[in-house]
Amino acid sequence: MKLHNANESKRLESIIDYMIMDSRLAFYIALFLRLNVKEDITVNTFETDGKFIYYNPEFSKEHDTQEIIFIFAHEVLHCALYHIFRLAGKNRVIANMAADYIVNAILVRDKIGKPPKSVLLSEKYNDSMSFEDIYAALLREAMEQQNQQGQTGQQGQTGQQGQTGQQGQQGQTGQQGQQGQTFKGDCGGFRQAATDNGTTEESWLIAVAEAQLIASARGNMTENLKRVLEVARVTPIDWRAYLNNVIAESERERYNWNRPNRRIHDEFLPTLKNEKITIAIGVDTSGSLFSTKYLSQFIGHINDIKNSRDVDIIMLEADCRVKKITFKEAHDPLHVPGMHGGGGTSFVPVFDTLYNDEVYRDFTETRPEFLIYFTDGDGCFPEDIYNNRTLWVGTKKFDPPFGEFVLMTD
Repeated sequence: MKLHNANESKRLESIIDYMIMDSRLAFYIALFLRLNVKEDITVNTFETDGKFIYYNPEFSKEHDTQEIIFIFAHEVLHCALYHIFRLAGKNRVIANMAADYIVNAILVRDKIGKPPKSVLLSEKYNDSMSFEDIYAALLREAMEQQNQQGQTGQQGQTGQQGQTGQQGQQGQTGQQGQQGQTFKGDCGGFRQAATDNGTTEESWLIAVAEAQLIASARGNMTENLKRVLEVARVTPIDWRAYLNNVIAESERERYNWNRPNRRIHDEFLPTLKNEKITIAIGVDTSGSLFSTKYLSQFIGHINDIKNSRDVDIIMLEADCRVKKITFKEAHDPLHVPGMHGGGGTSFVPVFDTLYNDEVYRDFTETRPEFLIYFTDGDGCFPEDIYNNRTLWVGTKKFDPPFGEFVLMTD
């Protein structure tokens, strides 16, 4: 494809490299790298369909590095909040405006890049509201404006007023203005997801959950963003697919449970290794879980993963203390735990054990890159937040203080 502005393309590439090195953008980069950046002079600003981020080089070259970072993150959030899957049956202009109010409020609140002057921000419409609620409110405003314009037309100015009424139907009110079919008032938009390219809501659900896990591991997942993502997630994640993707991600990145390296600004980052991957499995053996059907399903799926990947497992069975540690090499199946616990539950001993060098001498030299904890969530969590990756697989819904959560379903 011939580029209309090769210099701008190179500048954007350098900005992307800069973003990759900024750990504060971990959530956004994890999702951004799923998208292909593509020049398209037919778009006014930037736009995404979940497969590509399209950009107009004449627009992008007018914005500095921090503004481009804001715009890239803006486009990522249109995917992460599933706006690209919510466009069917909606007015595209109004839908883009409704989504932009939410996205821009998040980025400004979390200080991601620098907002361009053109962005939509409002005290009335922000990230405390859902996309659907803002869309409905803007649609009502547009219809009211159309009715007012129609009444004016009946008073004798039917020609121009009729066309103005059609523009009102497109959803521009107040700050939105009368901009016709194409929305030009913000820094980027979205179109319906490119499902013909394999862009599905389930794939983005899993990708967003993984990105949250990555950002949480680096201590850069804000509570505000977590809240908005939870509201936007209307479709449950398939826990089996999620586990597969989490382990595949760990194979690529190879983090481990060594004490995190301290970097500038007192930020903790996991230590990178190039050794064989080992996963830690924590199993809550308290009495409330041993009567559930989920434990055998969970162990069965872990065995399926072991059979398809070169993964070693250290399984820690615990209630208020670690009762048993089992090591299984790849392709050596785990068995459903026996009744080694049954008392109250504390999650602290499993984490303390994972940070104890003495644990591995009888098992393996390779320390775990990741912990998957199977539990109902009824127990004491560690006071210190562990920045290394933790996935809580719950038999019921609960809100862990760190790591990520996925609910088991049949």
